[in-house]
Amino acid sequence: MGDMYAFHPPPETHLGPVDETLERVLNAGERADVVVLTDDGVREAGVVETVVDALEFSPRIVDDVAPNPSVGTVVAVAEDIRDADAVVAVGGGSVMDTAKVASALPAFDDRFAAIAGLADAD
Repeated sequence: MGDMYAFHPPPETHLGPVDETLERVLNAGERADVVVLTDDGVREAGVVETVVDALEFSPRIVDDVAPNPSVGTVVAVAEDIRDADAVVAVGGGSVMDTAKVASALPAFDDRFAAIAGLADAD
C-alpha cells in the first residue's frame, strides 16, 4: 500500500454566491485585514470590483497570481497574506489553488515540500 496523506488546513473555506457569502462570512464579523487574491485578467475584467463593492470595508488586493503559478509565487503570496484575517479568492483554478496552499503553508512551517507530500520535506 502507498502512503496516504491527510490535509487539514487551518483556514475555513466558504463557497457560495458572492453577495450571500460575503454578507454571512465577512461583513458579519470583525475583520481588520482581508485580502482579495486574484490575477490581473480577472481584475481588469471588473470582477474584483463586484466583490469589493459588496464589502463593508476596503480589502487589500493582491493580483499577481499567474496561470500555473510556480512554487516561488505561492510562497511569495503566503508571505503577503500571512497576517490576513481572511482571504477571498476571485478567479479560476490557479487563483483558488494558490489561495488554499498559501493560506495553509504557515501550518506546515512554511515548508512547501511538506504540504505537497514530497519525500524530502526540507
